[in-house]
Amino acid sequence: MVPVELALLAWIPISLLLMLDRDNARGFSIAVFGGMLFLPSGDDSIVNMPILPSLDKDNVAFVGILLGTILFHPRIFDRFVLTWADLVLVAVGLLAFASSMLNGFGAYGGASKTLEFGFNFLFPVVLARLHLGTPHGIRTFFLVMIGAAAIYAPLALWEFRMSPQVHTSVYGFFQHHFAQHYRGGFWRPIVFFYHALALGRFFAFAAFLALLPMRKDLEGILGPIGRYVFLLPLAGLLASMSLSPIFLFCALSVGYLFIERYDWALYALPAVAIAWFILVMVGFDFGMGASGRLSMLSQERGQSLNYRFQALQEYRGMVRYKPILGYAGWGAGRIQGRATDSQSLITVLNRGFVGWMLFYAWWLYALHVAIQLRRATTGTVFAQRAAAVALLCSIAIAFTMIDAAFDEQLLLALSGMMGVQLWLGQLPQTRTPKPDNVAPPLPAEQRGQTA
Repeated sequence: MVPVELALLAWIPISLLLMLDRDNARGFSIAVFGGMLFLPSGDDSIVNMPILPSLDKDNVAFVGILLGTILFHPRIFDRFVLTWADLVLVAVGLLAFASSMLNGFGAYGGASKTLEFGFNFLFPVVLARLHLGTPHGIRTFFLVMIGAAAIYAPLALWEFRMSPQVHTSVYGFFQHHFAQHYRGGFWRPIVFFYHALALGRFFAFAAFLALLPMRKDLEGILGPIGRYVFLLPLAGLLASMSLSPIFLFCALSVGYLFIERYDWALYALPAVAIAWFILVMVGFDFGMGASGRLSMLSQERGQSLNYRFQALQEYRGMVRYKPILGYAGWGAGRIQGRATDSQSLITVLNRGFVGWMLFYAWWLYALHVAIQLRRATTGTVFAQRAAAVALLCSIAIAFTMIDAAFDEQLLLALSGMMGVQLWLGQLPQTRTPKPDNVAPPLPAEQRGQTA
């Protein structure tokens, strides 16, 4: 068995060494996906640090990436520009301190929560913006993600047939609840992820990228076989037997065909979902009958959706009790015996509606950046990648009202898009006036890298 502490701490120097790569986007991407796919998961996979936030698979790669950047790519820090979106995230972190003080947990508890948010969210956002903030960086990130999914698919298929044992064999324990992963005579794979749903979403986005936005890139690298690479992550997705990731893949694939003409829907979907969540929190029960209709197709899925709706109804009393700054933590506001997967609800309980509004303001702004980049670069291959990220972000924001959907790959891709926006703004402009919807010309070397 590999000791958890050894695996996590070893990934810091490994990530550092990966940043020796002259292509910093490639080193960054391999470090991130390597940790995501093979480091241990679960509540027992944490290295507690004095004063500093705990180390786990979600942050150890970024510690090594930061050190590697300082040593091997120090000039990249010249790209950093502080934006108002960064200040929004700082405010979200500081609200954790204010909520802790208001709820009687003291300055130490508040400072640790604030530092944890900065370490696990703001820190990766800034590093991704620096390393993925060019069209080439986004392309590299997506290619590494597709390659990682293709390598991972055989492991998922093995667990689908033989039961989820890979994590237990390597690290000595199962990272979740084993009983949840048996379905219909087969097993839901989890491999080294925390939950089968997270693995399914990873496969869903990778399969979508390989099928549509990145297919020509794969054909250019692998020849005709490149057009079939999507079948590997798609097989992993189907093996996950998780309805929401399969729906996500279908929604991405269908939506992508209409996004150029109807990109206003990318704003409308999260707006409707957010309005629905607010109405539910204030006492309305719009849409709660959907679980009954879903039960006609699948009783198990209908019951799952109904459980999520019931959680929202039960927790709104807790939300109303402390609506402004919340409970300074999910545990402090949790109803005994009632779980929820709603990232939106957990955010409200953590930081109240003030923190909730700031947090979702950042995601909505990131969505807007991706949409504007798609419009500004119409006719280029980069526009296809911006459309893919915008589409995933729009759907994810809506999903988070009842489920968990903000995954690390989406966060990093959006951060890279923000970096691209800054990069485009720094390109030299010609003297010929341009309409607002025409992108600045890309340098020749970047045009080649995005083709």
